Amino acid sequence: MRRCGLDVALVLLFAVGCGAGGPARRGPGSYAQAVDSVTATCERDPALCAVLSGKEAGASLQRRAVEAASAVKAWEELDARVQKRIEDILVECAKRADAEVNRREFGGRHPTREECSEVVGGTRENPRTRGMRLGDAKHALALQCSEEELGQAFPGRYGLEQRYRLHPDSRQLERIRHERELEMLRAGGKELAGSVIPDVVIHTGNPLQAQLVYDFKFPCPHTNPPSWRTYPHGHPLGVHNQGAAYHEVFGVMPRLVNPKGFPP
Repeated sequence: MRRCGLDVALVLLFAVGCGAGGPARRGPGSYAQAVDSVTATCERDPALCAVLSGKEAGASLQRRAVEAASAVKAWEELDARVQKRIEDILVECAKRADAEVNRREFGGRHPTREECSEVVGGTRENPRTRGMRLGDAKHALALQCSEEELGQAFPGRYGLEQRYRLHPDSRQLERIRHERELEMLRAGGKELAGSVIPDVVIHTGNPLQAQLVYDFKFPCPHTNPPSWRTYPHGHPLGVHNQGAAYHEVFGVMPRLVNPKGFPP
């Protein structure tokens, strides 16, 4: 049975954790006293007033800088309980997807190494194995489950299979919407070089403020350790695998999700 109270509490923690941090707000009385104090000093000594005003301006700028830095740190970090809840959801979705496909294909058992290696399509140069087909089916179910569960627990704070890149000129994170992606593909696809499509991105509500990045992996056979897809030499981002590409683009350490949890 779903623990609704816990989910609501976690959503509140999520919202607070993503808000801008800063010093505690003083009550109206304190503020009024501070203003009155400066005003009285200005009336008594105009010269000293100018000095105090300058100090107050400097203090105000310093305070704003501290608040801005706190805000950046706040959206970069998630409460540990919120992150655990997110990761519990993703692992559970991976388990469900794995179990459902195995039930349909093998009566509930895991496929053998020989079954995983069986060629079921593709070309001689690029054969498609049964393990690949099973992985695609499990991947689709895991994403469907994630949409349902994250949509209930953390609405508006995640994205699934969205394409991102570092803009070639500004090197700032950019999300490429589907319509724009199709335009780029029709133009030859060169602008998509170095872009990435993670399975799950957790963000602050602003898709460009990524906090966590995940990919589902379904090794076949299941005894194989999950791993990032490797890239050939000369990748546009100068990296050698998928995980390193995610880190380069988002600036956060990505994690692999599989039915057993998270690899060490």
